[in-house]
Amino acid sequence: MASAADAAPALAPATRIEAAFEELRSKHRILVEESCACCCSCGHAHCRGELARHPEAVGYAFFHAQDLDFVADGELWLGHAARDDLLDRIVPLVMRSVLEDHGFEADWSGSPEVRLRVLVPEGPERAYFRRMLEEEWADYDDDEEEGCEEEDCEEGEGPDDQEAAGGESGSGSAAGAAAGTEG
Repeated sequence: MASAADAAPALAPATRIEAAFEELRSKHRILVEESCACCCSCGHAHCRGELARHPEAVGYAFFHAQDLDFVADGELWLGHAARDDLLDRIVPLVMRSVLEDHGFEADWSGSPEVRLRVLVPEGPERAYFRRMLEEEWADYDDDEEEGCEEEDCEEGEGPDDQEAAGGESGSGSAAGAAAGTEG
């Protein structure tokens, strides 16, 4: 029987963003899904499913595949929601605090419907996202249209499109989103 001493040591996060995401997961019980869907609507749908499978989690944060394009310019937009309305404003505040503790500048309007913006400096942090984007492109096949089955899919829309429409849709409680009252 292998002892705990024989077990492989846990690998430390390679970048500050990975460390921040790990802290959100392990210390704050906030699920973090990276490049989990094609758009905000599909990201929320995916994360609501994950939240249902993880009753210990208080909420979630995510970015979707389209967001990877914007990280090249230094901005990462994180969608978020909480298990209930009471936590809707707390989850993004915790996210912002953890990200700032890890050296990032993060902005949030205070509205549960608005995604949190993280400024990602050049260097290892952007390289982390560039590798992820390269993997996304490697998986892309011009001959096959995947399409999205989510009714409210926003594929093709980025932060600029959403902001022009009155803000980057970020959240609303998972319970409210499931009931169709998502912002």
